Order: sequence, then structure tokens, then C-alpha cells
Amino acid sequence: MMFWHGSAGFLNFAAPAVLASVMFGAATPAAPAAVLLNVLVPWEAGATLPPVLPLALLVAASLVSGMGSYWFHPRALPVVRQNRAIALSHYASSPLFFLPVPSVAFMLVALLQQVALKDPSRTGFGPFVTFFTATGAATLVAVAGLFLRSTLVLLRRTTHSSLTRVAAAAFVLPVLWAGCATLALVVLPWVVGFLRLAITSLRG
Repeated sequence: MMFWHGSAGFLNFAAPAVLASVMFGAATPAAPAAVLLNVLVPWEAGATLPPVLPLALLVAASLVSGMGSYWFHPRALPVVRQNRAIALSHYASSPLFFLPVPSVAFMLVALLQQVALKDPSRTGFGPFVTFFTATGAATLVAVAGLFLRSTLVLLRRTTHSSLTRVAAAAFVLPVLWAGCATLALVVLPWVVGFLRLAITSLRG
């Protein structure tokens, strides 16, 4: 998508009109609007650099796929069984094979929005944006659900964990995965974008 578009500019999720209304719509922007700008502008400045988002996706995949293995070595098991359980735990990430489906759907949404911004006369993208957004969200939830299910099934069968431990993993793992994804996909591009804006402002 980046090579075809010529840049990563299709990742600009905030329309210029939205930013203009937030920045200049009132004499003193409201606090939520200021917070939105402080989060959104540096993030887009980082995410639109071509190497940043693929690197962030790789970091997110590495963190998320490895997080579950920490549950597979309870001290009650012999070391040999712990090692075997940890090795088998990595197969729980097999549902992530389907992540290109929501990824492509969300990239098409971003691309359609970018095309609509460049040429406002071209209408009719609304139904497609709605369809691809719903498809991306539904498939992302499905992949996450399958990933959690495979992790819990392997945890139960390889370590013979109690239902309490499995239930705790079912509650904690999604929180940890969300934290890893936020760290890699939000914080990392934001930091890069903040540094990019700071360096650019110094040059100006």
C-alpha cells in the first residue's frame, strides 16, 4: 500500500476539516480537543513515516504472541514438562495467520478516505467505508477470540491447570494483549512522531 500510494500518507485518519474545527473553531479549544490534538498529531507524524508502522506491527505481534507463554510454566510441573508446555504454547498464535484480513480492510478504509479528501467530487464511498470498517472490526474480534480460545485450550491440556487458573488467564491475557498493542501501535509511533515534529520545528 505504501509503495503503491507513494507514501504512508493514506494513514491520515483525521480530516483537515476536523483538525481545523478543533484548532480554530473556538477562541479557546476545550480540554478534550487539546488532548485529542496532542495524541493524534504526533501519532500521525510518526505513523506516516514508512518504516514506523511495519516496525510497530512487528513489535506488537512479537509481544502479543509471546505473552501467553508466561502462563505455561507453573512451578508445580517438572522442568521438562514446563519446557514442553512453553514450546507448545507458541502454536496458540496460529489464528494470527488471519490478521491480514482485518489489516487489508482497515487499509482500504484509510485509502478510500484519502481519495475522498483529495477529490471531494467523488462520492459514493460511504457504503464501502462502512462495509470494510465492519469487516475489519468483525474479523479482528474473531481472530482475537480464536487466539484466546487456542491459548486457553493449550494451557488446560499441557499444564492441567485448574479452572480458576484458566479463568484468570482468560481475564488477564486480553488486558495484557491490549497493553502490548497499545505500547507498540500507539506509544511507539507517537514517540517517533513527537521527535519528528520537534526536529522539524528546530530546522524551521
